[in-house]
Amino acid sequence: MDYGVQLADVNRLNLVLSPVVGLRWAAGDQWSVAVTPRAQFLLGADPTMALVVLVTLSWIWYL
Repeated sequence: MDYGVQLADVNRLNLVLSPVVGLRWAAGDQWSVAVTPRAQFLLGADPTMALVVLVTLSWIWYL
């Protein structure tokens, strides 16, 4: 099925750097919180920077 979306054919040679640092805190035996910020740097003809912050809440149970 053709949806009629035309994408430009653009190829560029770029380098992506993504340093990651994380922090996890376990409040007890049952649950924890993790924060993992990541900076992404696109190096090349059109340099770009993005910041992604992942927050994870986890609950653990035992049978």
